[in-house]
Amino acid sequence: MFHARFIASGRVQGVGFRDFTCKIGENCKLVGYAKNLPNGTVEIVAEGEDERLAEFSHRLSCIKTQRGIRVEKLDEVEKRKISARSFASFGVEY
Repeated sequence: MFHARFIASGRVQGVGFRDFTCKIGENCKLVGYAKNLPNGTVEIVAEGEDERLAEFSHRLSCIKTQRGIRVEKLDEVEKRKISARSFASFGVEY
């Protein structure tokens, strides 16, 4: 099991990106959250199997423009092995 933290920049606030991220996370069978940050980026924390995290990252980075969303950069800032999940589901944090 792994814990990964991403930062997404571009047009990612006010366009439904967090909800879209949660749907991708649920489809990849991950848990975690997506949260707007004051600097205009979105923090994404996801936990699950390594190959599912890789699929999640790939699907997020492949977004060109969808419903106003435009991900210009997706950085994986942290990844570490964990023994248990910290979250029950994938959701939006405020």
